[in-house]
Amino acid sequence: MRTAPAETLANGGWEKGLTVFAGVMGFGDASVAAGSKGTKTMLKHLSVLKDFLEIACPVDAEDVPPLGLIGGLHWSAGMQLRRAGAGEFRYLGLFEVGDSEGPEDAEGRRWWCREKGQGVMGRLRKGLDGLAKEGGEVGRAAWKVAAVLEGVLEVREE
Repeated sequence: MRTAPAETLANGGWEKGLTVFAGVMGFGDASVAAGSKGTKTMLKHLSVLKDFLEIACPVDAEDVPPLGLIGGLHWSAGMQLRRAGAGEFRYLGLFEVGDSEGPEDAEGRRWWCREKGQGVMGRLRKGLDGLAKEGGEVGRAAWKVAAVLEGVLEVREE
C-alpha cells in the first residue's frame, strides 16, 4: 500500500480492501467476540487498516509523498513500479470488484463510503466500537482507527 497506493486502490481495490478487512477482523453480520483473535494479530490488523485508510483518504493532498520517496526506496523505484502496476496481477482477483473501476481519488472513496459502502462501513464502525469498549492496548488502537475512519467519512467543504 505504501509502495504503490494508486495501483492497489485501482480496479475496485478500495471497495474490496474494506470488505476484506471487515471479514478478516471478524466484523461480520453476526457478532464475533474480539477475544477470538490473538492480541498481537488484532493489533497488526488494526495497524494495517489504519494505514490503508490514511493512505487512501489523506487529510491533505500534500500528505501524500511522491512515489519515488516512499519508504526510502531508490530514486528509480517509481519507474519500475509504474511498469508493473496492479493490472499485471488481475488474474489473481485480489483487487477487482466485478467490472467496477472504483473511485480514483480520495473524495470519490469518501463518497463511496457514505453512499454505496454503508454496510461495510457499519460493520467496521460496530466492530471498532466493540474493540474500543474492551479497553487495553487493542481498545486504544481500535479507538485510533475509529477516529481515522470518522475522518474518512467527514464531508469536506472547499
